[in-house]
Amino acid sequence: MLQVSFGFRRQTPFERSFITNANLNYGAILSSIVVVLECYMLQNSARMSSNPQVVEKMGMSWIAQHSAAYAIQMLSALFLIACTFAVRNCRKRPCNELLSRAAIIQFVVVSIAFGIYISLGDIARGNGMYAFLTQMVSIICIFVVKPFVFVPILFGTFSFMLHATKEAGVLTHGNTVNLQILCLILMTSCCIKHYKYVRGAQARERLARYSYHDELTGLHNTRALQQDHARWVGKRIAFAIIDIDNFKHYNDAFGHLMGDRILSLLASGMSINLDEHTRIYRMGGDEFALVSSSLGKEGLRAYIEHGRASFQTRASQNGLEVQGHPLGFSIGIAEDLVSSTEDVQRLMREADRAMYEEKRKRHARRNSVEVELGG
Repeated sequence: MLQVSFGFRRQTPFERSFITNANLNYGAILSSIVVVLECYMLQNSARMSSNPQVVEKMGMSWIAQHSAAYAIQMLSALFLIACTFAVRNCRKRPCNELLSRAAIIQFVVVSIAFGIYISLGDIARGNGMYAFLTQMVSIICIFVVKPFVFVPILFGTFSFMLHATKEAGVLTHGNTVNLQILCLILMTSCCIKHYKYVRGAQARERLARYSYHDELTGLHNTRALQQDHARWVGKRIAFAIIDIDNFKHYNDAFGHLMGDRILSLLASGMSINLDEHTRIYRMGGDEFALVSSSLGKEGLRAYIEHGRASFQTRASQNGLEVQGHPLGFSIGIAEDLVSSTEDVQRLMREADRAMYEEKRKRHARRNSVEVELGG
């Protein structure tokens, strides 16, 4: 719990992506507000620069410096907003994460620097450090930052501002206590928020895994297969359907727990040495699908036949035979160039028909052998 709260635990890619997206989306909302406020402040600075009395009192240099600070803060916010739109329209994940983090980090850094700069000027005039406090509270409220990174920044910046206030002679005992309490509250909030978001990301990751993976075998499921249709468009793929022969008889003979064991044996046997362009799915019941854009029809058949031998050997070692017959399965394979997602559905139907045709032939051969032996 402490590792998660302080951010010491290494995040999974899903957690990292979830938190980055949250920071980017909520940061864009904050940036929109900042842009409006800084536009108003720049307008106010323009009016001040045209008022001789204000210029004489504040100095043109002070007005120009503050205008520059407002402009930098506004540009930082605009950059974050622009990156948000760019990330939504960019499908390259590494590019998205790099751009998102760069946008978030630069906005946080500029916001802290802006708050310190404006507050130092306010402290010199006896107006307090409200700009700094506003920026720090806004960052904690909006962004999820690893506490082991941000807590030292919080402590360091608060210590620096307290020292500056003390040097200016405007620091009272009450203000010191209140600022120390506020700093502690912000540190605690940073840890709590990080813990909450990481736990939320973990829950979503588990849900996503259960949604796209079969609980028994750990393989991708039919929902994952449907989602993957688009990835094969423009490629030549081989689509195979596998169905265990007489699976109901094995369930009746050995029980459903052993039936689950059979499915797990097949899944593990077929998953050995799969390349990155080949995937296996459990379609439901005792039916599986293998899809490959690298092996081709004959290559995929050879891979499955190798898996069949491994599966039957392991099943026999576990005593899984009925009336002396080893476990087996029927295969149907179709191959073609995929021009649209409808082509994937067509290949699936062709493979399914081929599988049932092979199952019919295997059943006929077995019956023929049994008749001959009986005769």
